[in-house]
Amino acid sequence: MNILSTQVSQVSYINTNANIEENSKNLNGKNNYSEFLNNTFPKNIAQSITKMAEKEDMTLLDVINLSTQIENSMADYAGGNELGRLDIHQAELLNKQQMARVNFDDFLNKELSALSNNAHETKGELKEAYQEAIDTYKILKESYTEVRSEPIYG
Repeated sequence: MNILSTQVSQVSYINTNANIEENSKNLNGKNNYSEFLNNTFPKNIAQSITKMAEKEDMTLLDVINLSTQIENSMADYAGGNELGRLDIHQAELLNKQQMARVNFDDFLNKELSALSNNAHETKGELKEAYQEAIDTYKILKESYTEVRSEPIYG
């Protein structure tokens, strides 16, 4: 019974991801993730992820996966929990207002440091996964720095 349930869940997950990918294209053929990000994150973080996604030509599914990882890690950071995890785990996520109070620059620095320490202590495929996460967070940090330096017009 558990095996069948797991198989059904996997098929459902695959179908859901395929539908997300299919529905993520707008008329111009570009991914439409700004609305998702603006509904999930404070403006400066949403803009940083959007900028990164555009530079890296990320799909909506890539953006959702990255966003989930960021949400989990920010919750860990705010809760004083271990950073530098690669898994998506059960964390008590922050709402948009709570995220706005997080020092995102400090969070990025501490997450990068924790990922680097973990990468240093591992080998093989796991080390490669950590390096990929480090590279991703470095690009996100660059995007965040760019967003912060842009003039604010109001």
